[in-house]
Amino acid sequence: MLDPARELASYKHALDQAAIVAITDKAGRIIYVNDKFVQISGYSREELIGKTHRIINSGYHPKEFFSSMWEQISQGNAWSGEVCNRTKNGSLYWVATTIIPFLDEDSKPYQYVAIRFEVTDKKNAESQVIFQDRLASVGLLASSLAHEIGTPLGVMRGRAELFKMQCKDNEAAKDGVEIIIQQIDRISGLIKSLLNLARGESSAKHGAGSIAVILRDVISLMHHEFKKHSIEIEFNILDSHLIKIGADTKPLHQVFLNLLVNAVHAIDSEIKSGKSSRHKIKIYTTDEDKFWAVHVEDTGCGISDKNMKNIFKPFFTTKDVGVGTGLGLVTSYRIVEGWGGVIKVKSQKGQGTTVSVFLPKG
Repeated sequence: MLDPARELASYKHALDQAAIVAITDKAGRIIYVNDKFVQISGYSREELIGKTHRIINSGYHPKEFFSSMWEQISQGNAWSGEVCNRTKNGSLYWVATTIIPFLDEDSKPYQYVAIRFEVTDKKNAESQVIFQDRLASVGLLASSLAHEIGTPLGVMRGRAELFKMQCKDNEAAKDGVEIIIQQIDRISGLIKSLLNLARGESSAKHGAGSIAVILRDVISLMHHEFKKHSIEIEFNILDSHLIKIGADTKPLHQVFLNLLVNAVHAIDSEIKSGKSSRHKIKIYTTDEDKFWAVHVEDTGCGISDKNMKNIFKPFFTTKDVGVGTGLGLVTSYRIVEGWGGVIKVKSQKGQGTTVSVFLPKG
């Protein structure tokens, strides 16, 4: 004959292993959590009991999402859906949730049981499918652009080269034409980057470049923008601290140019919101075992939790129309990923952003 106590203990153990369970009173205060809830959330029971579910609110969902949920369960109806939560250490995780109200004799809820199953991997897989679908669209667009823009650019460059030869001893005219040629090559390079992004092609894995020198070149190029927005540049990479990687340096110029442009735009948004106090972009490096990490830290407007999950998607941008294309960061990510590196972003709305580029040591 089965022992009811042992049988109940077995059920509880199985439930603890499979599901995240919480029970709240009718005011939404937590009165019970199981072991799985404690494990996933990172909070102790003492930290959770008596609190509402705001303690794990990620900020991802709008207020209307929870208003609709609460309205439904307060009327005595069960609610089901997927919710993005935040652990104690700040990481996000997704759960498929069902909230069941317990009703008294007057059919009024007196407590709620929430049963959750973590679906973070499923959400990541869905995001990857969507990402690949977007890349297919980018590929179609890029192929069309390469043909429609590449041909006239080739004609323009050829005529510019011919005109440069005809300038002979007119150095001022020759310099002007050289600038035109450089800009034509820059447009061609952008089209090539778009094609590489769509095709998933890696950047060249040969040569070596000093990141300190590359960053100084990019900072010099953006000097006017920094001055225009009164941005102080704190550059903590010493000339004697040369960092070299086995890669072509030209794509790295593009990576850091994209990051610094984004930092300037974030600071500009913060200034427009009225926070015009002293702004700064800090650039420094850390030794991360097999990687060199280059950090670009700004005092800009930051990125909301809702937007953080989209920052590496093609064409996603929070900038005004005509300011951003939504390709800079994802292109940079693909370039770095092609070398076996990675880009990580830490940000908080109103608190600035730190973008870290991890580059394998050459």
